[in-house]
Amino acid sequence: MPERSTLQRIIEIVAKQADAPVGEVTPDTHLINDLGFDSLDVMETVMELEDQFGIGVEEDDIPSLNTPKLISEYVATRTVSSS
Repeated sequence: MPERSTLQRIIEIVAKQADAPVGEVTPDTHLINDLGFDSLDVMETVMELEDQFGIGVEEDDIPSLNTPKLISEYVATRTVSSS
């Protein structure tokens, strides 16, 4: 079985936090506008991302991480620069 992509893993994390089916979350789904995330949802998602990907997310970067696609691009830069 092929390994899930980073983007797919992020979509699964976001869907779980939103209590939504994975199929309803796309790479361009906006966490706040489309899923109704509040600041607590965002912080819990960030903490899960940090745990799952072994990265640190800078507080100043959090506001720009508002779709799975943007989060995936951020994770890619963090994992490359930290290795």
